[in-house]
Amino acid sequence: MVAARRLLAVGEGIGRRGRRNSTRVPGPNGGSILEHLADGRVLPWGEVTAWEPPHSVVMAWSPHSLPEPPTEVEVTFTARDADTLVEVEHRGWEVLSEGFRTSLYDIYVRGWTATLERFAEAADRDGP
Repeated sequence: MVAARRLLAVGEGIGRRGRRNSTRVPGPNGGSILEHLADGRVLPWGEVTAWEPPHSVVMAWSPHSLPEPPTEVEVTFTARDADTLVEVEHRGWEVLSEGFRTSLYDIYVRGWTATLERFAEAADRDGP
């Protein structure tokens, strides 16, 4: 099983303008989730609120600068033979204003799928 900390530290990809970005999720509780952009900027995305490696991490999720409260994201890791099942639950949508919630929901549905694909590629490439 790939340890939760290792898996969450490898989120890396190509940004909107073809620039390389990376996202780091340091544990334990209270650690900031930061996106490091190719142009040197660092954007805060949230904060770790529960850290139980190698089983789970829970985050207060707010990757924007708008006056909206954070939602909550829980990622769990379950050993399955030689693989790891990774599940993401993004909850707390009801705390957001209706317009904000409506504008972001589909973006997150697509975004989590792409993020999980990157984690799987990194785990396959780098091994346990």
